[in-house]
Amino acid sequence: MNYVSSEIEGDLTVAATYTVIGYFLPLHIGRMRRLYLSAATQEATRRQLQGRLRRHWSRRAPATPNAT
Repeated sequence: MNYVSSEIEGDLTVAATYTVIGYFLPLHIGRMRRLYLSAATQEATRRQLQGRLRRHWSRRAPATPNAT
């Protein structure tokens, strides 16, 4: 099996419904863990995810409306 360089770092946040989490994500998360040996997962509640998204987008520059 090929492994990905350990020099790669970052975060991947996935928000999904219970159906997707239960039926579709396990295959992909398993593959990611095999490729990226140091990959870790953690669960969060909907409220925690909403807070993270709010903080993430509040750091972005505001959109400029189109001039007409």
